[in-house]
Amino acid sequence: MANEVMDHQNKITRAAQIDPFSEKTTQRQKDLLWSDASRLLAVRSVLTARGRNTPGPDGVVLTNDDYDAIMRTLGNFRSYKCGKVKRVWIPKAGLRVINTRKSLL
Repeated sequence: MANEVMDHQNKITRAAQIDPFSEKTTQRQKDLLWSDASRLLAVRSVLTARGRNTPGPDGVVLTNDDYDAIMRTLGNFRSYKCGKVKRVWIPKAGLRVINTRKSLL
Protein backbone atom coordinates (compact mmCIF):
# COMPACT_ATOMS: atom_id res chain seq x y z
CA MET A 1 0.00 0.00 0.00
CA ALA A 2 2.71 2.50 0.98
CA ASN A 3 4.83 1.37 -1.97
CA GLU A 4 1.97 2.03 -4.38
CA VAL A 5 1.52 5.55 -3.01
CA MET A 6 5.26 6.14 -3.21
CA ASP A 7 5.27 4.97 -6.84
CA HIS A 8 2.50 7.46 -7.63
CA GLN A 9 4.45 10.23 -5.90
CA ASN A 10 7.64 9.37 -7.82
CA LYS A 11 5.74 9.46 -11.13
CA ILE A 12 4.36 12.89 -10.24
CA THR A 13 7.85 14.13 -9.37
CA ARG A 14 9.33 12.89 -12.66
CA ALA A 15 6.49 14.40 -14.69
CA ALA A 16 6.74 17.72 -12.82
CA GLN A 17 10.49 17.93 -13.46
CA ILE A 18 9.81 17.75 -17.20
CA ASP A 19 6.85 20.14 -17.24
CA PRO A 20 5.11 21.11 -13.98
CA PHE A 21 1.98 22.41 -15.73
CA SER A 22 1.47 19.61 -18.24
CA GLU A 23 -1.69 17.55 -18.52
CA LYS A 24 0.34 14.46 -17.69
CA THR A 25 1.42 15.92 -14.34
CA THR A 26 -2.14 16.92 -13.50
CA GLN A 27 -3.48 13.49 -14.44
CA ARG A 28 -0.90 11.74 -12.27
CA GLN A 29 -1.89 13.96 -9.33
CA LYS A 30 -5.54 13.01 -9.85
CA ASP A 31 -4.56 9.34 -10.05
CA LEU A 32 -2.90 9.62 -6.64
CA LEU A 33 -5.89 11.47 -5.20
CA TRP A 34 -8.35 8.85 -6.46
CA SER A 35 -6.30 5.76 -5.65
CA ASP A 36 -7.61 3.43 -2.98
CA ALA A 37 -4.10 2.94 -1.63
CA SER A 38 -3.70 6.63 -0.77
CA ARG A 39 -7.02 6.71 1.06
CA LEU A 40 -6.22 3.50 2.95
CA LEU A 41 -2.84 4.94 3.91
CA ALA A 42 -4.49 8.15 5.15
CA VAL A 43 -6.97 6.20 7.30
CA ARG A 44 -4.17 3.97 8.61
CA SER A 45 -2.12 7.02 9.61
CA VAL A 46 -5.12 8.42 11.51
CA LEU A 47 -5.71 5.07 13.25
CA THR A 48 -2.09 4.79 14.37
CA ALA A 49 -1.54 8.45 15.27
CA ARG A 50 -0.61 9.35 18.81
CA GLY A 51 -3.78 11.38 19.35
CA ARG A 52 -6.19 8.77 17.98
CA ASN A 53 -8.11 8.62 21.28
CA THR A 54 -8.49 12.39 21.51
CA PRO A 55 -12.06 13.58 20.93
CA GLY A 56 -12.67 15.77 17.91
CA PRO A 57 -14.33 19.19 17.95
CA ASP A 58 -17.71 17.50 18.35
CA GLY A 59 -16.49 15.54 21.41
CA VAL A 60 -16.68 12.13 19.69
CA VAL A 61 -13.87 9.56 19.66
CA LEU A 62 -13.99 7.32 16.59
CA THR A 63 -13.62 3.56 16.88
CA ASN A 64 -12.27 1.10 14.33
CA ASP A 65 -15.85 0.34 13.22
CA ASP A 66 -16.35 4.04 12.52
CA TYR A 67 -13.26 4.03 10.32
CA ASP A 68 -14.59 1.04 8.40
CA ALA A 69 -17.73 3.06 7.70
CA ILE A 70 -15.57 5.98 6.60
CA MET A 71 -13.69 3.74 4.16
CA ARG A 72 -16.97 2.52 2.67
CA THR A 73 -18.05 6.16 2.27
CA LEU A 74 -14.71 7.08 0.68
CA GLY A 75 -15.28 4.35 -1.90
CA ASN A 76 -17.78 6.75 -3.48
CA PHE A 77 -15.21 9.57 -3.46
CA ARG A 78 -15.66 10.64 -7.08
CA SER A 79 -19.36 11.28 -6.64
CA TYR A 80 -18.90 13.28 -3.41
CA LYS A 81 -19.88 16.95 -3.53
CA CYS A 82 -19.04 19.20 -0.60
CA GLY A 83 -21.48 21.69 0.80
CA LYS A 84 -21.18 25.47 0.72
CA VAL A 85 -19.03 27.22 3.29
CA LYS A 86 -20.52 29.92 5.45
CA ARG A 87 -18.29 32.99 5.57
CA VAL A 88 -18.11 34.71 8.93
CA TRP A 89 -16.50 38.10 9.49
CA ILE A 90 -13.98 38.01 12.35
CA PRO A 91 -13.26 41.50 13.69
CA LYS A 92 -9.54 42.28 14.09
CA ALA A 93 -8.10 44.40 16.87
CA GLY A 94 -7.15 47.90 15.74
CA LEU A 95 -8.93 47.57 12.39
CA ARG A 96 -11.73 50.06 11.83
CA VAL A 97 -14.24 48.88 9.23
CA ILE A 98 -17.14 51.14 8.31
CA ASN A 99 -19.06 48.63 6.19
CA THR A 100 -18.21 44.99 6.83
CA ARG A 101 -20.20 43.91 3.77
CA LYS A 102 -17.83 45.74 1.42
CA SER A 103 -14.73 44.51 3.25
CA LEU A 104 -15.70 40.88 2.59
CA LEU A 105 -15.85 41.43 -1.17
